[in-house]
Amino acid sequence: MKKLIGIIATFGFVYTGSSQITIEPEEWLPCDEITITIDITEGDCEKLINDPGPLYLWTWKPKESRAAEFANGQWNNSNEELKMTNVGSNLWSYTMVPTEFYGVDASVIYAEGFAMLVKKKDGGGGGDCSAGGGEFKTSDYTLLIPPPFESAKLFARPKAVFSNDIFNFYYDNSEEEKVSMQNLNEVYVYASAFAGGVEYPISTMENVGSNPALKMTNLGNGQFIFSVIPDDFFTGVPDGVEIDQLLFIARKKEMNSSDDRVDEDAFFELGCDAAGGGC
Repeated sequence: MKKLIGIIATFGFVYTGSSQITIEPEEWLPCDEITITIDITEGDCEKLINDPGPLYLWTWKPKESRAAEFANGQWNNSNEELKMTNVGSNLWSYTMVPTEFYGVDASVIYAEGFAMLVKKKDGGGGGDCSAGGGEFKTSDYTLLIPPPFESAKLFARPKAVFSNDIFNFYYDNSEEEKVSMQNLNEVYVYASAFAGGVEYPISTMENVGSNPALKMTNLGNGQFIFSVIPDDFFTGVPDGVEIDQLLFIARKKEMNSSDDRVDEDAFFELGCDAAGGGC
């Protein structure tokens, strides 16, 4: 299997003011169990450093109003279900299944991201967590969760579909770093479907440029789109065999070397498991 591109390969995260946060495993869907670990030594609340605990997670995005089991509780009396685990060296962790914990679909998690902080059971009041303040909490952490099918240059809209739905693959040439592929007015795409571990390409890489069905539509401003209904487009897939993955490689019409194609092989999973829906 070829290497997946960018954040298609690993669900990278954009941390805003929260570089001390890690999530395991590195690759996960919103319906998977994950462990969020926060290093409070990198925060702005010195009073919490070396605190024996207990410390608690307090979170309000993607949804603050949650089922009682996962509710925050009161500021001066956190819910015991949100007690964090001290894993040593001022590292505190919490394990959850995001779709179950927040009670939302995967799409909401991608749209809203996470917002959270760490606090004592009684968060206190009357100022921040500095030496003279009355609060016992970290600063607010915001985590933006990119969907599995997205990068600055190669992405899909909608982000997850089934093989009988319209699938839109985009290539943003204005984000292209490869000099030989910049400022293009015409782009073709190697398009292939995978089903049961077997690849079903529309054309060989050598013949892509001679197949008008593989020409991307120029939307202007460097953006190109290629729209298909996988079940209808990939006619080589046998009846009754389900398409579970698509592959697109953007390239020039005339391809004489690797300089005439993008460096990334863009794979996209299909179905509800790929989006975390229906879990």
